[in-house]
Amino acid sequence: MKPFIFLFFTILLLQSSSFQMNLFVKVYEDGGIDVKYLLQVEPPGETNLTVFGEPKFLLVVNRFNEPLDYNLINKTLFVTFIESKEIIVTYTVDEYVNVTGGLITFHLPRLRVDKVTVKLPNSSIIYDLNPLPNEIYFANESITLVFTVTPLTIEYTIPQLNVSQPIITPSRETPPPQDLYSYVTLSLPIILTISAVVIVLYVSHRFKRKISLSLTEEEREVISFLKGKGGAAYQSEIREGINLPVSTAWRRVKRLEEKGIVEIIKTPRGNLVRLK
Repeated sequence: MKPFIFLFFTILLLQSSSFQMNLFVKVYEDGGIDVKYLLQVEPPGETNLTVFGEPKFLLVVNRFNEPLDYNLINKTLFVTFIESKEIIVTYTVDEYVNVTGGLITFHLPRLRVDKVTVKLPNSSIIYDLNPLPNEIYFANESITLVFTVTPLTIEYTIPQLNVSQPIITPSRETPPPQDLYSYVTLSLPIILTISAVVIVLYVSHRFKRKISLSLTEEEREVISFLKGKGGAAYQSEIREGINLPVSTAWRRVKRLEEKGIVEIIKTPRGNLVRLK
């Protein structure tokens, strides 16, 4: 029984130590990096790898994007797998690169990997490489380097950046808070002004439309007469101009006053009716 148990654990250990590991690193202009480990393993077993920098948003999954059990102790990540033949480890590191003078330095420590692929920011100009890469690819103003040994160091610069100052910029995923705040602050008065104008026009239109619908033909006749007189006329002129009895003319003018369309001003000559 004991030999069988010993043989079982020996096979398990050999399987867990037999794997292929590739590392992919994408470097951003702000100095942050995206890290991705791709491991080909033979289940079941446990494996480990070394993380570098200060990992954020650490995720360990299989090829079906199902989470796997792991334990991070210091800089060593232990992963347990039962059926998975492929393990994917991803995380991000902020401000990983170093800036010295006019050069940006990306350094990768010694790692137990088979291949390392590093993609530099767009428009990067390489000044020094140690060691020399096995492969170099150029695409869309970006440079991708492939290495089979570590440690490695890449020195480069980005012409459009002022690399003499520390590279400290906000997160790539979100707009700069100060710029967003300034944008909102500058835009708010314009938005409020436009909103106020729209509301005034809308209310004015509705109010005028409501008044227009509620006026009788006789009331419109009085308003038309007042407009012909420059917006104001005495009540006696309205009565004579439209040929109305005294009481009828008074009632029409009074209704227009109640609706807020005209105002009645008492003068020695009589009531002066004026459009508002």
